Amino acid sequence: SPAVGVLIPSIPGYNSTSVPKRHGKEVLGYLKVQQAIREHCITGYGEAVGPIVCQFSSMGSLSIPYLDKIAYAWNVETAHKSGTPPRGIASCTMQIVWPTVQEIVSSVEGPLGGGSVPGRSSCVNKPFLQPLLHTWASKTGGTDSLDKGRNVPHIKTFFQSPFARDDLMNWFVVTSHNLSKAAWGEVQNRREQGLTLTIQHWELGVFISPSTLGCKTMGPLVHSTTGGGKPKGNNGTKKNRHALIPLPYKSSPEKYSPTDRAWVVDNLPGVF
Repeated sequence: SPAVGVLIPSIPGYNSTSVPKRHGKEVLGYLKVQQAIREHCITGYGEAVGPIVCQFSSMGSLSIPYLDKIAYAWNVETAHKSGTPPRGIASCTMQIVWPTVQEIVSSVEGPLGGGSVPGRSSCVNKPFLQPLLHTWASKTGGTDSLDKGRNVPHIKTFFQSPFARDDLMNWFVVTSHNLSKAAWGEVQNRREQGLTLTIQHWELGVFISPSTLGCKTMGPLVHSTTGGGKPKGNNGTKKNRHALIPLPYKSSPEKYSPTDRAWVVDNLPGVF
């Protein structure tokens, strides 16, 4: 089979920031995703790109500049560029899928299932994050074929689709990384080493795209753009095939309503 994936490792320490790798040192963390996008998403689908969807189960202490760097590095339209990202780019290119209090409380595991989503209020409830939050379960129905809306999420997934095409994906990562500086790394200017990517956690993920899979297109198993939410077929030659990604939430996630509150583990006193 020609299908391959690109490993996305994080290794604790002060690591090279070069993209691509130099002097035999492997690129790590969020810069490895950028490298994979550069190598395997050169032209995408020839369309404008949509948001970068980020779904995870724990959140570090994030900042606007840090999210801007992630968004700039992972956006198919800007991954090939260098320099300082425009301030606030994450606010218009990122969507964060994070369960609401109601989704956890009404899950098959009940409130105690929220221990698998250990985000703390001090991290989750930062004002600049609130406009980015999207629900885990679909409120409109008809697009959750895997029936995972009532299960507490612990998976971590990241992807980008072409603009207004939730039936396609430019790239997709499934990983152990949560969204944090400790997991994905943070570029720091250290006196002795110069620019380094500082990582604190061991993590491992897999990046795929139509290029790595040897197919024409790929997209979520279920979507709402075409076919009434039903998966596309896989007819045709290998070069024309469409790869299906079994995404456990809606491929175009729904924005929090004014009454939705983000789940935080502080709601479980005595558990943590």
